[in-house]
Amino acid sequence: MKFDLARLRALVTRNFWLKVLSLMLACLLWYVVYDSVREVELVARVPVTFGSVPDGLEIGDDPPPVTVVTVWLTGPKRTVGDLAEQDLSLHYDLSGMGAGVAKFEVDVHDLGVPDSARMIRASPGVFLLSLEEASQ
Repeated sequence: MKFDLARLRALVTRNFWLKVLSLMLACLLWYVVYDSVREVELVARVPVTFGSVPDGLEIGDDPPPVTVVTVWLTGPKRTVGDLAEQDLSLHYDLSGMGAGVAKFEVDVHDLGVPDSARMIRASPGVFLLSLEEASQ
């Protein structure tokens, strides 16, 4: 088989701009797909609130109530990358609880983030809350 430079040149130059456009579209498509599935990590300080304290009870000081939890989230850039600290909160409903110490475990579902986000860890991951009889 003889090497034919003229044939190679014709192969490259025929529909040249169409080939360039195809290459550019392929690169753009690759970038869009790659960028949307790339994993990112977010570290956020999330405020903790408690609601619906039963009548006759109040939140005690021993142990002191947790007010902020630091969470590490990971997931696709299009979901986790769009989250802001202001969008995250942990709210616990205390209705139906009695006096004593309750144990709470921080869970990714309590944060209200999309299902594609995963929580790597939380600090504190578990905390205690004391409910005491209200002083008159």
